This record gives sequence, C-alpha cells and structure tokens, in this order.
Amino acid sequence: KQSLFFNPVYKMTGFSDVLDIAEKFKENGIDSITLSLSGWGKGGWDTLPTNLKPESELGGTGGLKKLADYCHSENISLLLDVDAVMADERTGSFNKRLNAVRNYFGESFTDENGDRYILDACDVLPKLLKEFNKKHSGTGINILTVGELIMPDYRNGDVSTRADIINAYSNLLQEAVKEGMRVTAETGNAYILPYVDMIYALPEKDSGYIICDRSVPFYQMVVHGYIPYTGNFGNTHYSYERCILEWVETGSLPSYILTKENSGELENTDYNKIFSSEFSV
Repeated sequence: KQSLFFNPVYKMTGFSDVLDIAEKFKENGIDSITLSLSGWGKGGWDTLPTNLKPESELGGTGGLKKLADYCHSENISLLLDVDAVMADERTGSFNKRLNAVRNYFGESFTDENGDRYILDACDVLPKLLKEFNKKHSGTGINILTVGELIMPDYRNGDVSTRADIINAYSNLLQEAVKEGMRVTAETGNAYILPYVDMIYALPEKDSGYIICDRSVPFYQMVVHGYIPYTGNFGNTHYSYERCILEWVETGSLPSYILTKENSGELENTDYNKIFSSEFSV
C-alpha cells in the first residue's frame, strides 16, 4: 500500500498458504494443477520490473523453496510471474536513460501519470532470464507484457523497429527453452507461440467493430490442441455459469485467481481490481 513515508507489503497469500491451497485441491481429486504466483518478488505486486528475490513477508527464499519442492514431489506445475518490460519509477530499480525506450521525438513512452515506462527488453530480458534460471531453476517463468506489447525504439539514432524487437524476443525465448526453462506468457501474440507451454488470459471477446455481426473465437480455434490456454477467471466473472459456458465454447482451461485473505484488504492499493478471491469462500 502507498503511504507517506514507506510502502508496507500486505500479505494476501504466503508461500505456505499456497501449499495449503494446493493440498486442498489434491484432497478434492484435482490432480492436474498449475500454480502461477503474482507479486511473489521482493516489494510485492506493484514492484516493476519484478525483483527476483522472494518477498520475506510471504516466506522468503526458504518458504518458496519448500513450496517448489512440494510442487515437484506432487507433479504440480509452479510458475512465477515476471515482468521485465514495464517499469515503475516509484518502485522499481532501473536506468531510465539507458533502458527506457523512446519515440521518434526522443520522448519516453509512459503511462498517463508519467510513472510507468517501457524498457528495452532486448537489453534487460537476457540478464533477467539468466538470473531467473540461476535462482529458480526447475520453476517455470510466466513472462508478462512480452507476449502483448511491442514498441519501436529510437534512442540515440539507433532505431529498433517492431520487427527487430520481435526477432529479439524470439531469439531470447528460444534460448531460454534450450536452457530447459519452462516458459509461459500472458496473452499470445504469434511470435511467442513456438516457445511457450501455456498462454494465460486470452481475450474471450471480439474487438467490438460495428461492421461485424458475429463473434468467432478464431484465435482459440487455431491454437486449441497445440498450446493450452486460459480465459476469464471463474470466480471474478459476473456470471459463473456463463463463464463455464465460455470455457467450453473457447476450449479454455478453468482458471481462478485466489488469495488466502479477503480481497477487501486490497481496497487502498493499486491492485484493487479483484474480488471474490478468498479461497475459503
């Protein structure tokens, strides 16, 4: 939570809590489980780019290792969400001058508040993947932003086009897979498809163009049977019954966003978009 002098971390789900949740699923006959942890790194969810040191409030390095060992023994897939492209000036450690991409006029791409920047993943991603594989070998990486955002870079007259960025992404992901890393991603631009094991949060609605009179899940029709994917979270959808029907229609894996604590705790944070996430409910 943002406060006047420092930003305290509020624990919504510790690593031991995740283990308990996984055990509950197992006890109820659910054997095929993939867990993806968000906000697991030092500083929590809103620290961008992601710090690869586990947050001590959640159980630290020892707690994450215990969870990883349990998942390995129970054949549960454990993934850690990592964002190397988005950077927040308030929370993250990055060099704005060296790493933030710029437009044709030399201005940094930022959000409307001017706090968040887009980093040149060609600079930061190789180091991050190497460091992740060293610190969290055997645990999968769920790469955020890489699968949905490509921006050209005009820094110092050395222009990187969108095509250049795509080629760099492809080479980096290919190398990561060769190193034995399990790679997943959120949303699914075509250039990541040869390298990822799963795609999260695929859009389940069309683009809403007025000239179209019918919605067809074309992307899912192409990818289904090739790469598993998820769509909407079942427990945050306005109609659970409709969500299940959408899963069937699009061939999406059932997915839920879960916390140990009540989601009301997130009210005064930048991550206040979820509700009905409390696992006991």
